[in-house]
Amino acid sequence: LVRLEVPRDYPAERIKVQVAGGAGGMAGPGGKPGAGGKAKGCLVYKADGGKNGRPGADGQPGPAGAEGSVTVQRL
Repeated sequence: LVRLEVPRDYPAERIKVQVAGGAGGMAGPGGKPGAGGKAKGCLVYKADGGKNGRPGADGQPGPAGAEGSVTVQRL
């Protein structure tokens, strides 16, 4: 919302205000893969640790900004 106060005789064609919403932000990069589990020592059997995880997917771009409005008040 923009409220603009101008003198009564100010020419309306000289008033220019952008009210269109802006583009959304860029998508964020995916997260790093998680570390795998650790193997534990045991006298009876041997077990491998868990495998490393996979990288995360990239995020979604942000939504576009909402459109604004202008009110011109002449003094």
